[in-house]
Amino acid sequence: MSRRTLFWLIASFIVVLDRFTKWHILSRFALNETIEVIPNILWFTRIHNTGVAFGFGRGLNWLFIIVAIAVIGYLVWNRKRITENPWLAVLCGLILGGAIGNIIDRVLYGYVIDFVDLHWWPAFNVADGALSIAAVGLAIYFWKKG
Repeated sequence: MSRRTLFWLIASFIVVLDRFTKWHILSRFALNETIEVIPNILWFTRIHNTGVAFGFGRGLNWLFIIVAIAVIGYLVWNRKRITENPWLAVLCGLILGGAIGNIIDRVLYGYVIDFVDLHWWPAFNVADGALSIAAVGLAIYFWKKG
């Protein structure tokens, strides 16, 4: 499999998984409804987040849409250069999928649907998880490279 294919495959997988899980939550949970999935560890709670991580930036939905479009544009425009390195292809595929997953929510609903609830960490979703993994991965990649 080519690195370019891997980039698109990972991004597509994240978008599909993110949309499916959010559809599942929207169709089965009322706002703020919660169920315990793994006792004392994991709950699913439907939350509408108008901000970004940890709820910061509430009311700036338009700004987050612009930033996400810029990130998506950058990744698509530079996909050939990004995919020269297999690790960058994977990490940037995660970023692309995560950005698309959350921008869909922001455009359709005006907020992001979060549901993974650990009680000791702010609720998040599949797109957020992909973005977080990619951010840590990129930090490690550039630390080792530099």
